[in-house]
Amino acid sequence: MFEDEIKTLKRMGVRALLLQVMNFAMVISTGLMVWKGMGLATNTESPIVVVLSGSMEPAFYRGDLLFLTNFPNVPYQIGDITVYKVLGQDIPIVHRVLETHSQNVTPPTEQLLLTKGDNNELDDIQLYRGLRWLERKHIVGKVQGFLPYVGYATIAMNDFPQLKYALLGGLGDATKQTPNLSSATTTGLKASSARNEPPAEPSQYLRPPSASQSPLPQTPHPNMDPEAPFDTADPRTRLALKLLRLQVLTPLSVLINVAANLVCALVISPSMAEIMELFPNGMTPKTEMVGFYMTVVYVLLIGFCVLLITARNPETKETLVNGVGLRLVVVNWLMTAWAALWALQLFIPSTVVLGIVALLLGWIAFSLFWYTPGGPLTRPFDNLFIHSPLKLWFLITITLDFPLSLFIALGWNYPYTRPDMYADRQWEAFAFIASMHAAGVIWVFFRQDLIVTIGGLWIVLSIMLRRPKAAPVFAVLIIFAVLYPLTYISTMAWKRLKRHEQDEGRIVLPPDEEDFLQVNGHENGGAVNQEDAGVWGGEDRR
Repeated sequence: MFEDEIKTLKRMGVRALLLQVMNFAMVISTGLMVWKGMGLATNTESPIVVVLSGSMEPAFYRGDLLFLTNFPNVPYQIGDITVYKVLGQDIPIVHRVLETHSQNVTPPTEQLLLTKGDNNELDDIQLYRGLRWLERKHIVGKVQGFLPYVGYATIAMNDFPQLKYALLGGLGDATKQTPNLSSATTTGLKASSARNEPPAEPSQYLRPPSASQSPLPQTPHPNMDPEAPFDTADPRTRLALKLLRLQVLTPLSVLINVAANLVCALVISPSMAEIMELFPNGMTPKTEMVGFYMTVVYVLLIGFCVLLITARNPETKETLVNGVGLRLVVVNWLMTAWAALWALQLFIPSTVVLGIVALLLGWIAFSLFWYTPGGPLTRPFDNLFIHSPLKLWFLITITLDFPLSLFIALGWNYPYTRPDMYADRQWEAFAFIASMHAAGVIWVFFRQDLIVTIGGLWIVLSIMLRRPKAAPVFAVLIIFAVLYPLTYISTMAWKRLKRHEQDEGRIVLPPDEEDFLQVNGHENGGAVNQEDAGVWGGEDRR
């Protein structure tokens, strides 16, 4: 029955077989590490569960994917949706907290809970297997968000175990079919070298011919890879290889980042905007304006990817490789992680991630400072798709995203049910807004940067239009809403005035007599115009 498979394994050899086993083990271990890492971050044994019944309809339906957290110092409140599992139960149950009691108010681990399904008529005492209350040790986690109907694949594998085995077999076959690219490439290069065949398509990046093929002695570059089919020491070759790497990694990272943020903003409940509204503070913006701002950034990033693939200008390529590089790939992956952390309301790690993102984007902005085109009409696509999105992204990260997440992580917010407490921590918000946007205005003053002007003004307006705001916060927002455009307009007007004054001070001198005669003599075939010669005091010099 398995004769063909056994023959294939015998042909592979021990080393190749061990390599395939290691590949399969890496696939399994990577999944386990990701799962355990999520469990460690959320303090629960099951950070993701699937709804298997309709007892929580219409809140959740069968097949919905739930995201859980279970932090020990956070007490459960009436109305929270919990996942619990008592001794003797094989499958956890997702129900809402109906009553809470505390034996000791200080440690929330002593909290007692009574739950009930939204679609059930009675509470869950019959499901507790002799217990009257649930204790915290029975709680798997609290629901922080969900994805509708995504978990149907898990339900199908539970109902039909054959699908599970087919999936494992497919993973094993995929690892089996994965070629060893490095060894294959090396073998091919060695075979080509042994046959001493010329390359199929000569290029300026190909390695120079060997000493046996050239009448002149060849001295290999010390940094040149002897196994490479091209000269890796050539700067142009290195630039091409780096650009090729970015053309693969950057679009993939942008796609995953955009997809993760769209899911967390539009699909998961509570969404990003709803979480922001649950923890209001002095930095809270109008979510619609922030959403539009980030939509513009992501659209420009897609244009960045198109430019990355289609770039032909050498200066543009150098800007993409040396000015941006792999740092943008790392930023996209970090923002993907941030979206998940924000959706799970893990504000401390999300703040740390945003801090790293701000540093990387600042590094990119500093690098791009040396690759700035001469003006908006000089390499306009570079300005539009490289400089603009990264400036806007860096600006909103340091002036809004990071401070907002930091405020929530430090508890500098007021209850969303008590809007009358909006003045809490007003001076902290005032200090952040004043310091961050003062730096932005100074940048506009020295650089006349239209992108920073528009982005800074939009962010200020988004915070100002989210009411209520404390008087000091509102006042400083009004000041910067005026300063951004005023600084840009005044500096541009001053710059134009200075240029006009310099132009007025210039004097146009007449040409020298000898130069004039030479030019006219050349144009007239050697004959000097008599009238012109008389005017300039010259003579006929034919």
